[in-house]
Amino acid sequence: MILFRDAINFSKYFVFLKKKPVIIYRVIRNYILIRFFKLSVPCSAEFAVTYSCQASCKKCSCSSLVSRERPEVSILQIESIIKKLKRSNVFLLNITGGEPLLAPELMSIIKISSKEGMLTSLSSNGNLVNKTVVAGLK
Repeated sequence: MILFRDAINFSKYFVFLKKKPVIIYRVIRNYILIRFFKLSVPCSAEFAVTYSCQASCKKCSCSSLVSRERPEVSILQIESIIKKLKRSNVFLLNITGGEPLLAPELMSIIKISSKEGMLTSLSSNGNLVNKTVVAGLK
């Protein structure tokens, strides 16, 4: 009885699959390509949308990567990159940075990746998270 209850509780984490059934197809397709055809298929990607950050963590190298000579990637370039990732069967996109919440186009990037059928996660230091940001990310 305990196992059944745990399975029901665990299943709530996969409710998102009802909204994105194409993810199931991509997972199965990648599994078949890897398992039976021994092909190397990317499943996930990390995308640094900005190197700007309000923190100065000693372990992080982002502050040394910020450069005025090197402009950040435009939203059109980001959209092109996301479409290329989709064609490569990537279905998990982790948005990172510096601090991705400092990127002015963050919500647009999330909308683009969702439109392309990707599961999107965000790696942040959490300093800028508030109710407004959380509401925008939903």
